Amino acid sequence: MTQNDERLSDAAVVRKLDRAIACAQALRPVGSPCIDICRLDRDRQRCTGCRRTIDEIRAWKSLDDTDKLRILNTLSARC
Repeated sequence: MTQNDERLSDAAVVRKLDRAIACAQALRPVGSPCIDICRLDRDRQRCTGCRRTIDEIRAWKSLDDTDKLRILNTLSARC
């Protein structure tokens, strides 16, 4: 993570995530919502950048597009 990423406001992270989700949804195969802010939250349950759980991040490459899209559709609500 860069020093600039640490200074992003929560609103800026949400905007960056929303753009990443839209791009990922448009790709085939479905892309990753990673926004290169790879840090776990305090509970060590979710990434503070892409909002995916550890299990979702681990499984991402092996998931089919339907499952990836299902996850992508829930990420904005996790902010």
